[in-house]
Amino acid sequence: MRTTATMALLSLAVFAYADGHEIGDKIRAAMASDIRAEAEVERDRNRNPVATLEFFQLQSDQKVLELLPGGGWYTKILGPVLRDQGELHVAIGTQRVQDNLLSL
Repeated sequence: MRTTATMALLSLAVFAYADGHEIGDKIRAAMASDIRAEAEVERDRNRNPVATLEFFQLQSDQKVLELLPGGGWYTKILGPVLRDQGELHVAIGTQRVQDNLLSL
């Protein structure tokens, strides 16, 4: 019985580890996108988007509401990650997002 419980917990840990790395890979791919300006790429080392979004347990099939999107730094990362299975909505002050992203 103890062995079965241990194996079940180990299996869950492996799946959790794999899911976390999968989202990290998607975030890194979005960070490498050519839609991001050099200034945005420079901010990555201070903002640490992979660790931040993994901490918030971002999943590629979630619905995400980004409040006060500013210049689109997170938007340009979240958009590609959520594009296939999830949804990204921006609210409050979206004029800057429209100006910065829709003109690409």
